[in-house]
This record gives sequence, C-alpha cells and structure tokens, in this order.
Amino acid sequence: MDDALWNSIRAFEEGELFMRHMAEHLDHGDNNQSAESILKRADETKRRAHLMRQAAVNGDGLQATRSSPDAEQSAS
Repeated sequence: MDDALWNSIRAFEEGELFMRHMAEHLDHGDNNQSAESILKRADETKRRAHLMRQAAVNGDGLQATRSSPDAEQSAS
C-alpha cells in the first residue's frame, strides 16, 4: 500500500509539472484561454498531491482530509 500511495503522489506531482509546461508553451501562442485552463487544473492537481502527501506523512488517511458527513460522524 505504501508504494502505491507514494507512486500516486509522484504521478500527481509529475502531472502538475507537465501541465505547467504545456501551459507555458500554449501561452506563447494564441491559446491564452487554454493555458489558463491548464494552469487551473495544475493548481488543483498540486493541491490534491499536497493533501495526499500530508495524509501519507501524518498517517491520517485520505478521509481525514475531506470534509464529508461520513468523516464528521466517525470523528464524533
């Protein structure tokens, strides 16, 4: 499980870097809207990777990082 989690985190981080690289190339052309859209996706991917990394390091599990009714009920 540990290897799978860390591989997932790495995949998210690499995906973010790739999206930023793509957005940089699109920004040099006439595709500013596409570049902005990809940058937004890169930001969201970075946020998700950060949450996954926190959960992995803290050992809290991913459910603790979500605000869902199930997570709130289990915390009670």
